[in-house]
Amino acid sequence: KDDDDDDDDDTTSSSAEQLEQTIRSMKCGNYFAPSNIPNAGFSQYTAVPYHHKEMVINTMVPTLAIPVEHGIATNDPGNNVVSPSRKWILNEYVWTGKTYGMEYESTSQILALGPSLANFHPGMVNTGVRAPKLSPLLDLCHDPGAGASSDYRGCAFASQPNRRLRAGEELFVSYGDNWFASRKEFRTIPLSKNYDEANHMLQQLWELRDSSSSTNVLELMPYLTNEPLTRQVLPSTKEEWTRIMNEQDGNTASLGLRSLEWLEEHGKCMDHIYVNTSTIRQAGQGAFSRRNLTKGTTILSSPMIHIWNRSTMELNLTALETGGIDINPTMQLLNYQFSHPQSSLYLLPINQMTAINHHHNKKKQNAVLQWAAWDKKSWYYSQRPLDDLKQEKYSTMVMDVVATRDIAEDEEIFIDYGPEWQEAWDSHVQNWKSPCTTTTTTTSSKSQRLSSYQISQMNLDKKNTDFYAWSDYHFTVCTRNANLTKIGAEVIYIVEEGKEGNKEEESGGETYTKFSNYRGITVNDEGFRYSKPNLDRQIPCKIMTAAAYDDDGSTDSVVLFFGHSMAIEVYKGTTITQQQSEIITFLPKPFRSDMHHPGAFRHEIMIPDDIFPKQWMDLTVLRDKQ
Repeated sequence: KDDDDDDDDDTTSSSAEQLEQTIRSMKCGNYFAPSNIPNAGFSQYTAVPYHHKEMVINTMVPTLAIPVEHGIATNDPGNNVVSPSRKWILNEYVWTGKTYGMEYESTSQILALGPSLANFHPGMVNTGVRAPKLSPLLDLCHDPGAGASSDYRGCAFASQPNRRLRAGEELFVSYGDNWFASRKEFRTIPLSKNYDEANHMLQQLWELRDSSSSTNVLELMPYLTNEPLTRQVLPSTKEEWTRIMNEQDGNTASLGLRSLEWLEEHGKCMDHIYVNTSTIRQAGQGAFSRRNLTKGTTILSSPMIHIWNRSTMELNLTALETGGIDINPTMQLLNYQFSHPQSSLYLLPINQMTAINHHHNKKKQNAVLQWAAWDKKSWYYSQRPLDDLKQEKYSTMVMDVVATRDIAEDEEIFIDYGPEWQEAWDSHVQNWKSPCTTTTTTTSSKSQRLSSYQISQMNLDKKNTDFYAWSDYHFTVCTRNANLTKIGAEVIYIVEEGKEGNKEEESGGETYTKFSNYRGITVNDEGFRYSKPNLDRQIPCKIMTAAAYDDDGSTDSVVLFFGHSMAIEVYKGTTITQQQSEIITFLPKPFRSDMHHPGAFRHEIMIPDDIFPKQWMDLTVLRDKQ
């Protein structure tokens, strides 16, 4: 049902439609319940099977870009010192920008916040992350709502093509083995490579065993690896080995399946809503009911990440190194936070609750916020002082969205963001002016203001050579595909003027030529500033058409990949000319997307007075003391 699912494979699209119909016919297809792993909090479970295809699980959610490293002040009260290694609870829920294809939203490090409600077990990864795409619904040249919501859509947890997912199975995604390796308390835990080695050994030996020798083969296993952590996960009995091969598809790690009855008793439904284009134009995306829901139904429950101090949402513009670009001093993340005007506390949902919109018309509102009365920790901390909640290292409070009337299938869900939010939005719309001088997508002027929407539309016309030259607002990234690998690249180092000539240097057994100016590329080229280490896709690149750059009579285009250490990879030939539109993607330059626009709307969602604990209103206490 998601309009973001643009898979071109007809079979996959048909399977997705069938899966959607199956889920809609069920009471629930995706649950939020306590994890099988002790002390791991909540997790997700599927109530429907997924068979060896990449299919979206539940729904897609907006993805937020968070500039970090030298950009965010510490959330120590009264302390504005910039800390690159700053610790805040959000660190446990974000991904690297590279994972979500958002690494160029900043010239420094970017973290991305997408779907977060899944745990990691190195031996039981059964779910992947589908990266979002630059696909804004609003145009900054026309829409006052542009920049208030994420430009990236389509992010979701997805089943894996090489791994079946059984009904009742808990979802596990990979955080990367370094997540465990970097934490002292987890260094004795087997990693993915250990489980992979063990699984491979069991599969190979299973084919060699017979009923009389299987025990002997089992005794040999520990001697077939030098890795003590691999030995730790090998089966110790013939019965355990047989169960692994026959019941667990050869996977040494398994926590078993939960019954539908257990999920209904201990869990909450997560797929009553799906995300699609909102019926309110300026809202961007919205949340819609997947089923007919009766009054009083808990539409969605979400753990809430607690963040302290209102200055946390403000960027340190001096330290962020924006290159002189004027950006919004407040993070877009603020728009997805729940708070109260008299409290320093922010609460951030970690599922599709972020897509539920406000409606100014009370009659259109069909849901309200409530604390999860079923969750003991939420009840306990709602009775405690705010300082007690601050001691919790992970999301603690759980918020419910509850239907205030019967809601029809495919009806959009609306809540009340509060009068402060409505007043701020009305003022924003009244005073908004378009920053664009033209409403068309052209690059006739290097300095012409281009919106994220206009840049995303360039990707529908990749053969248009007018877009290839970088402007002040957009640039190009390329991905090495199989054809590029076959062609091979000439590697050139760009050096300062006077150090070029015919001098060559040996590195790794290969010869590299040095230029101070290669087809207009010098040491000051911004492509080197955008280049990031260890990239295997979305590498800054320039496509130079033959007519503009070739002086050797060739009619082929040239693609230049910007690497680290002032190196460029040069690809040229007829294959490049044929495939240039396939390997290229147009993106906003760092800090140039609508999400960073200085005039973009910013305001948190307000939690109603009647449910917000009075002892959490610490700003009122502070004012009284003053």
